[in-house]
Amino acid sequence: MIYVTVGSHYQSFDRLVKKIDDLTAQIDEEVVMQIGYSTYLPRKAAYFDFCSLEKAEGLIQKAALVVSHAGIGTIISARQFKKPMVIVPRLKEYHEHNNDHQLEIAEALKTRPWVRVVEDLDLLEESMRELKDKPLTEGAREAGKRGVIDVIKQFLEGVEGGTS
Repeated sequence: MIYVTVGSHYQSFDRLVKKIDDLTAQIDEEVVMQIGYSTYLPRKAAYFDFCSLEKAEGLIQKAALVVSHAGIGTIISARQFKKPMVIVPRLKEYHEHNNDHQLEIAEALKTRPWVRVVEDLDLLEESMRELKDKPLTEGAREAGKRGVIDVIKQFLEGVEGGTS
């Protein structure tokens, strides 16, 4: 199963939801999407608007791959359950967020072996296929956990220091 989540931000993320829905027919895998405030309603993939943290974590645990906005909570959960993820940051230019802080988070994570960052949705399917069911070595898992913590610390230090 591939779990897709756009988070709870009040602006829609139709760009990702529609692209995943279009790809669903080409992917030989169940796709479940949390679409939040998106206005596009999937026609091929299973979806829901919002759910509890427990349900979201259960879906992440079951997933072979997580496709997500660059939300810290989802990133931490994916690492906790050792799931590879494709991060598609919400972008200000598409009115998906008020600023591009998700792009900064994604940029900081893009060198991790368990992450692919996709800004150009034409590259989404390739990135998903590359990571799906990719076994992660224990070293990559531990490096990933430490890396996420370091990225969060760096990001927060930048915010506190006024550089973000």
